[in-house]
Amino acid sequence: MQGLLLVSMATMCVAQPVTSDGFSVASESMKFLAQHPTLHDSDYVGLEVADVAGMSTYNSSGSPPGFDEATTRERVYEAYASYCSAEALQVWDCYWCKKTSTKYTFVAAPDDKKKNARAYIAFAPGRVLVAFRGTQALSLENWIEDMEALPLVPFGIDSAPPNAKVHPGFRNAYRSIQSQVLSGVVKACQLCSSESQGPQGVCTGCKVIVTGHSLGAAEAVHAALDFKMILGINPVVTTFGLPRVGNRIFAEYWGSKIETSAEHTHWRIVNNRDPVPAVPAELLGYKHVGHEVWVRPHYTLCGAPSFECGLPPLVNPLDHLSYMGVQLLNLTDGCEAR
Repeated sequence: MQGLLLVSMATMCVAQPVTSDGFSVASESMKFLAQHPTLHDSDYVGLEVADVAGMSTYNSSGSPPGFDEATTRERVYEAYASYCSAEALQVWDCYWCKKTSTKYTFVAAPDDKKKNARAYIAFAPGRVLVAFRGTQALSLENWIEDMEALPLVPFGIDSAPPNAKVHPGFRNAYRSIQSQVLSGVVKACQLCSSESQGPQGVCTGCKVIVTGHSLGAAEAVHAALDFKMILGINPVVTTFGLPRVGNRIFAEYWGSKIETSAEHTHWRIVNNRDPVPAVPAELLGYKHVGHEVWVRPHYTLCGAPSFECGLPPLVNPLDHLSYMGVQLLNLTDGCEAR
C-alpha cells in the first residue's frame, strides 16, 4: 500500500508500524532505538530522564521553560471549538467553548466546503483568537495517505526564498479561505483595539493567538506567516498534531519570521504515538517548523538541531484524537464528530 499504513477506525486502538511511499518510516524508528539502546517501547510513557542528545524531559511536576500547561490546555479547547457549528460559536455556547476560561465574542467563520477548510475568529479583552478546524476523524486514514501522495511545490510568495517549498494540499486549503481569514482578523483587531487603552493600530494592545489541530494546524502555520508579512502582526502560535508543512528552507524562513522572541515561540505539541506529525516523511524532503513538545504523558522539549524527538516504533491513531488529556471525540452540544 502506498502512503501511511493505518488500521481502520474500528481497530485503530491497536498500534501499527508506519510506511510511506515504499519507504519504511518504522525502520527509521528502529535505527533511532538501535542508536539509543536505553530507550525501549515501554519507556515512551512515564519516562522522566531521556538519554538522548537534544532532548530535555520534565516529569509531571515540571514543564519546559516558557511552556505553560494550563495555557496549552486552553489552546486545546479553543482549537477543538473549531469543530463546532458557527451558530454555537456565535453565542460562545458550544461544548468546548464552555470549557475555556475566556468568553470570546464571535467575529467570523471563514469556510470553504470544497477544500474542507474552516476556521473561526473571535476576540476578548486583550486578545484575538484564530482557530482552524482539523481533519474529519472518520476520514483520517485516507487523508494521511493522500497527504503522502503529493510532492512539494514552491511556496510562491515574493518575500520567501526561491527554494522554499510546501505541501500543496495544505497551502491550497488555507488559500481557499485566506481572504476571509485576513479580513476577519482585521475586523477582530479593530474591535479588540477599540476596547484597549492604548493607541489605535493593527491589533494595538491585543495579542493574536493562532491555533489548530491536524489539518487545521497546517493551515495555522500558513496563516501565522500571513499575519506577520501582510498585516504586520506578531502572532502567538500553538499547534496540535501538526503534519510537516514544507521543506527545511521553508521551515527556517517561517521560524525567522514567527519565532522572534520567548513570547513568540511556536509550541508544536505532539501526543505520544500520534502518527500525523510523522508525515509527510522527511525522506520526501519535508521538515517540521517550531519546537516540539512531546507529551507521553510527561513533557519532552526536543532540542537542536532538528527540534524533533524522533519517531516511536509504533503509532496509535487514537493519540491524534486526544491532546493534553482531552478527547476530541467527546463532541456534543453543537459540535460535530468530523
